[in-house]
Amino acid sequence: MNRSSRRQLPAKSCGPRRGGHTLLELVVSVTAGSLLLAGLGSTMYIATRTANTTRPTQQVIVAATVVSSIVDELTYTTFVRERSEATIEFLVSDRDGDGQRDTIRYEWSGVAGDPLLRTLNHGEPMSVAADVQEFALTYDIKEQAEEIPTTQESDETLLDSHTSLTDSHSRIIKEGDWAGQYIGPEYFTSQLPEDAIDWRVTKVAFQAKQDGSADGVLAVEIREAGNDRRPTSTVLAEEGFQEADLASDWAWKEIRFTEPTAELDPKANIALVIRSIEGGNAAKVRRDDHQAFGWLETSNYGASWKYEAGRKMYYKLYGTYTTPGPDLTVRRKYLACVHLSLRLGDDPASRVDTGAPMLNTPELLSGYWKLDFDADPTAADINGDDQGDWARRDGEAFDAEFLAGSVWSADSVLDTSPSHDFDGVTTVDVRFRNTSLGAADDLGAVFWINADWSDDASAAPLVAALTLQQNGTQVLTVSQWSEPSELHSLVIVPELSADFVSLRLVIEPVSNTVAVWVDNVFRGSRTYTPAAGNVTEHCASIFAEGSGAEFDWISIRVAEPD
Repeated sequence: MNRSSRRQLPAKSCGPRRGGHTLLELVVSVTAGSLLLAGLGSTMYIATRTANTTRPTQQVIVAATVVSSIVDELTYTTFVRERSEATIEFLVSDRDGDGQRDTIRYEWSGVAGDPLLRTLNHGEPMSVAADVQEFALTYDIKEQAEEIPTTQESDETLLDSHTSLTDSHSRIIKEGDWAGQYIGPEYFTSQLPEDAIDWRVTKVAFQAKQDGSADGVLAVEIREAGNDRRPTSTVLAEEGFQEADLASDWAWKEIRFTEPTAELDPKANIALVIRSIEGGNAAKVRRDDHQAFGWLETSNYGASWKYEAGRKMYYKLYGTYTTPGPDLTVRRKYLACVHLSLRLGDDPASRVDTGAPMLNTPELLSGYWKLDFDADPTAADINGDDQGDWARRDGEAFDAEFLAGSVWSADSVLDTSPSHDFDGVTTVDVRFRNTSLGAADDLGAVFWINADWSDDASAAPLVAALTLQQNGTQVLTVSQWSEPSELHSLVIVPELSADFVSLRLVIEPVSNTVAVWVDNVFRGSRTYTPAAGNVTEHCASIFAEGSGAEFDWISIRVAEPD
């Protein structure tokens, strides 16, 4: 499902908040008006409570000049680090010629007579105005409402079955001799809803019994089925079991897949396959030879399959299906204007008020990390806090040998810094790929975030992994991790190219929802469950597990919580 987001940015003016006088009126009322006009420029609007010509002219000129400088810097803000009634810290493009963005801070203690201080790049604070009696900052904030499509997964349900014992027969499962059953959604005993987006298999049951010494080892597979209704070599889910676990007489054997199948198209056909791994006659499987269809068998390890139109396995197929859910409204906040008031001296009439429009309309964030991998990532300081944004978990220095062409070949674990709770709407954009085959349980290229921390020390560890397959494609799995070491898949996207894959996650803590886009296509959303004790690290991480991984870029933005 690919549904576009709807956005609306309401217009709001950036002028003084109270009635007053224009710059021209102020010029008429002071003797040094020409100097003031030159300092403010055409982008400022300054007002005072009254045009009283007896006010202290010099204090008005000094205040207006200071305010003009502040407005000049604020107007080009790209990121706001801190804001309050008497303090603002923000980033602007390079002003001191060192090629790096500059961090500027203005603050006043709130105590009458104390100076207004300006700090550049975390250096020594410098006074820009003495004897400050008033300094106030207020903010115009625009909200952007983003409607995110959601999906909802059904409870596990019995999708299809054949349980009527009409003409019972059996097949021995042994080395090379396997059995199976073709299953198509159009024949489900419980039809999928008309608006079903996809479905997945979670559990199967079949009738079987021991055969012989009960020393066999078997596997149950869900495979793709071709147009000829025969199994392909693509295994969607698999679980092993021991023949000794079967009863000596016919009984239902239930198999729950630790990792359910990926989301299947509503018209996707599958095959349930039971095969022998070890032992002689590993088991017997029961079938019906009367008024049934879909039975499959092979005597050459699956090299070729025979389809029996008049036979059918006794089986039960359980799973879930996904349907559209209500749109989730995510509200992002942007700074449109900063209003300033500054008064020097005792006369209330000397206060200068103005508004600074934000040309870049920066998003209000509590956390921000971004890497293009064109330089040492541990030296990046995108949020201007005078600390490295990323650190190697092992504490070693970053090895530049693994950077090439603005791509990092992951040789270590990179963690975000400093610690963060990720308790606001968190938007993750990462472009990465798995470059070599690993073991069956290896994740490949991994993005991991311990999200949605709360006061009770609970969090939701969410994991996005790209895993290269034998056929050269990649599978993306977005999962939730839980103790001791289990991953519960939320969204699975198979058959991705071996090239870089662009992934976007939007994590919404209020509804405990994570929405997933792959290469700009919406691939669904799922709810997660925060839990206490799962993790201790307040960070996000990128790394490779068990094979090669490359990262092209990554961005993490955490909106200010409401």
